[in-house]
Amino acid sequence: MKLNLSQFLTISSVRADSVDKELIDLMKQAGVKHVNMGVEHVNPEVYNAINKKETIEDIYNAIELFRREKVLFSVGMIIGLPYDNYERVKESISFIRKAKPNFVAWSMIIPYKGTRVREWYDKHGTIFSEEQLMVNEDNLIVEPNVETPDFTFEERIKVRLKAILATCSYDWRRPWIVIKEIPLIIKYGLFWDLISGIIWGFGIRARREIRKWQITRRLRKRSEDHKAAV
Repeated sequence: MKLNLSQFLTISSVRADSVDKELIDLMKQAGVKHVNMGVEHVNPEVYNAINKKETIEDIYNAIELFRREKVLFSVGMIIGLPYDNYERVKESISFIRKAKPNFVAWSMIIPYKGTRVREWYDKHGTIFSEEQLMVNEDNLIVEPNVETPDFTFEERIKVRLKAILATCSYDWRRPWIVIKEIPLIIKYGLFWDLISGIIWGFGIRARREIRKWQITRRLRKRSEDHKAAV
């Protein structure tokens, strides 16, 4: 059977506290090129409130292992978890720029019925709609449907756009994603986030493409060696 080595094998929703050298070696043997890890938030109070049963130190350790072992990795972040606010999201932005994942996705919290997050918002915030699930082409929740006294609807819109621009978490092949946000960029004064994000993101994308080429070459060589042995 001919293997299509141009396709990526991705593992999603990896827990940071499960990542070690042995697991990464097994991933490589299986042909995994990309790993996705849900970080959600890095502010200690917000992070502890969601009770993930892993620590921020676990996340840093996992990222260091991915980088050292040359594994492409992306992370998922959530805006609006319990006790979140504008300044605390900025902590997550700083974390992303330091961690330099190959990609990052920013999504808004949706407090679904029957969840602990919903119970928290029933006590501490306002829920605007039960049906509002504003999803973009990347299948991410992009508009808030909740607010709290210390994290308003307007602040949530602004900080999500700031996060996207500052961490360059959009597809450069689809420039209209940013172009259509120019009115908000002007309104919120986020031009520096746009420019610094592009500069920062260029390095991230360059390293990502180099890493993809290295991984593909390694897998191709392994396949050729296997065929030769057979």
